Amino acid sequence: SHTASSDRPVFAWVHYVEPHAPYRNWREYGEALGVDARNAPPADRYDTEIAYVDDAIGRLVERAGRLLHDPVIVFVSDHGESLGEHDYWGHGRNLYEPTLRIPMAIAWGDRLSGGRVAGPALITDIAPTVLGLIGGDAPDGFSGFDWTGVLTADAEPPTDRVTHYQAHRGAVMSRHESDLARRSGVIEVGLIDGPIKETFRTQRQVRRVFDLSEDPGELHSRTAPKDNPSEALDGWMREVFTGLTSFDVDATPEPLDEESAANLKSLGYID
Repeated sequence: SHTASSDRPVFAWVHYVEPHAPYRNWREYGEALGVDARNAPPADRYDTEIAYVDDAIGRLVERAGRLLHDPVIVFVSDHGESLGEHDYWGHGRNLYEPTLRIPMAIAWGDRLSGGRVAGPALITDIAPTVLGLIGGDAPDGFSGFDWTGVLTADAEPPTDRVTHYQAHRGAVMSRHESDLARRSGVIEVGLIDGPIKETFRTQRQVRRVFDLSEDPGELHSRTAPKDNPSEALDGWMREVFTGLTSFDVDATPEPLDEESAANLKSLGYID
């Protein structure tokens, strides 16, 4: 977009931490939801966080509409959240659907008609799609899919696309431990091909296969836990481990200060 007084392009990245653990009870929003002001359970507190951010984003979009000319607005989350499914609260430690499924929407005034697109999409699709919408070219290194044709020209979505995922323990605390931490931090790898989802816990050597069309809650694996991963998933797992060890050593992070480490721990990114 650009401002009403200038043709100079404007880009803004606005990141709201909430909704996110630890869940806070936003009481002024909880009242409208009927949430207990004092003893709200975690899922209800999470709902108040959603309401709070929903209101904040509404005010942001309204203000942007006054200041910017014809902006492209992208709304997306970096991950979902497990609220007790599979006896787990939070995110990042498994590849069940509550963690993988996220909201993702693109609005561009009258240039895009409202609707829902069916097909597997990833966060990595956002950059090439935005560039495609504004007439730019994505660099060769981008792996995401450009949805411009689907959104503007009634092209068919890539329903045969296989999507890949990984779960990792999180932040690397220091330069000394970084090599080992990156390799040992992988918890689970997975892929989704149509309705079939395959995951593999790397340390426990547990394989699961779910048919999401028949078993959306992922309660009944179609394979024995100790079966070996498929060739496709084994290839993805090797790619993950290779990627974690084949980068410039000079890019290794410096040790975190105590305040940063405490913040990461409170958010669940450090054990």
